This record gives sequence, C-alpha cells and structure tokens, in this order.
Amino acid sequence: MTDLPATGLQLLSKVTADAKLEISLVNQPLGEPRDHEVLVKVLASPINPSDLGLLVGAGDMSTVRSSMQDGLPVITADIPAAGMRAMAGRVGEAMPVGNEGCGVVVKAGASPAAQALLGKTVAMLGGAALYLLGHVAFRWRNIHTLNKQRLLCAVLLVALVPLAVELPALAT
Repeated sequence: MTDLPATGLQLLSKVTADAKLEISLVNQPLGEPRDHEVLVKVLASPINPSDLGLLVGAGDMSTVRSSMQDGLPVITADIPAAGMRAMAGRVGEAMPVGNEGCGVVVKAGASPAAQALLGKTVAMLGGAALYLLGHVAFRWRNIHTLNKQRLLCAVLLVALVPLAVELPALAT
C-alpha cells in the first residue's frame, strides 16, 4: 500500500516531577517493519480497566485542565502527595496507553508470513495475558498470595499464541 503518512498518533500518559499527570496525543514516526513485522492502521481499540490504571494513574480527575501542544490536545491533572508515592516509578516517563485493537495491515516486512497479511483485517492482542500476569505479580509482591486461576489462565493464553498464529482469520 502506498501513500502512508510518515507519522501516526500515539496516546501517552506521563507523571511529572511536579506532581502532575499529563495525558497527550503525540505524532510518532512510523518506522519500517522488520522482516517478521507488520504495520497496522488501527480502526478500533478498547479502553479496559488495565488501560485506565495506566492512563489516569493516581491523578485527581476533579482537577483536570486541557491545553494544546503542537496542535494536539493535552489533559493535565494534579496528583496528591500519597498518589505520587505510588507513581514514583513513572516520573518523567511518557508511557503508551493501550495494547489491543483491530485494523488493516498497511505495510509488511519481507517474510512470506508478513507479506501474506498485507491488506488483511487483523486483531492485535496480548493484553489479557499481560493483565493477568501483572495482577498475579502485584498480589504476590503486595500481599504474598497467589491467584492460581489467573496464573493458570495467563500461562494457557501465552502457550496458545503459537497455535493462534497458525489459525486462519475468522473474517477479512
């Protein structure tokens, strides 16, 4: 496919050292896919609870303000002192939000598998396994308990990835 833009929009969430949460859209360069990679024009993407935790973190949403930066919207909110203690690991790091969606493959790497997807409608996922593993790790770190059902489900999802790659698309 030709006539692709040089950049695409990305949703970022950042905690600043002065106790502010910044949610912004930024233009990011669209790199060239490696041999086994594809570039997907995202047509739909959900916002789920794991996204909300990253998106708003400990921000006080009653203090939200909006502004513009480089012609794109920026949402800013204050973070209370107690929230900043929880967000210490995120200070200064603009983190991309979202890990699932669907769309059309608009560019593909050189491998036959990647080339076969060119022009196809695809689903991008992986969030469920990551969410479950993150929850298991969080509980283990904070309360030293293990949720065996979530761990088993996450391991099963990760184990099924090679099979999912071989399945034909349900619709194109």
